[in-house]
Amino acid sequence: MNAREANLKKTIWKLASGLHSLIEAGAIADARFQIGAGASEAVHDGMMNAITTLYCRPFTDNAGVGVVSAKITRGLTTDSKVTHDFVWMHRNHTGAHSDATVKFDGEDRLIRDLTLIVTKLPYDGIQIGHSLPFVRIEMEHLSGFITLIGEMIGLFRTSLDENIGHLYWDEKKNEPLAGLPDISNLGDGETVRFPLNLHEAMKQEGYQVGDGNAEEAV
Repeated sequence: MNAREANLKKTIWKLASGLHSLIEAGAIADARFQIGAGASEAVHDGMMNAITTLYCRPFTDNAGVGVVSAKITRGLTTDSKVTHDFVWMHRNHTGAHSDATVKFDGEDRLIRDLTLIVTKLPYDGIQIGHSLPFVRIEMEHLSGFITLIGEMIGLFRTSLDENIGHLYWDEKKNEPLAGLPDISNLGDGETVRFPLNLHEAMKQEGYQVGDGNAEEAV
């Protein structure tokens, strides 16, 4: 297996895995839209965090294969590019991480500083509670999320199909390459399954995890 084939297989795998994450994010976004105003704050926040985390998963380091190249975002509409950056920001600050360093613009105060609440109880007793500010994604952003996810799913599907074509189809001769199983004896609609053999591709030298190589069709 040469380096080109190995990198194509890694690219195909991370695009397929990323597509699955995007479909999950889209399903949760649709479900949140269907719930409407009836969701509690905890349910709303949990679903929004799930959406942002799943959406961003393909663009974070995937052990063994690296990230999907950010070049794929070039195919987004202008509005969706803005939404993509917003989702990425939220994922990094609160969706996938508990970032305590985020500050108010132009100030030294932390947005998520903890507030302690002291309550006087009978017989000179006290109770100390707390309140932790949450950087909430409001419902008004949901329609933009749904549009963004739909566009990105289309881009991933196109790129995945193109990369599979690079690996298994000779475009000059217009015929399958040797790695594709023989289907000449199959009937219409019949299928044959075969492994990508990603483990072999991961043994290929000259690839560094996270370098975003071999995004041929992205």
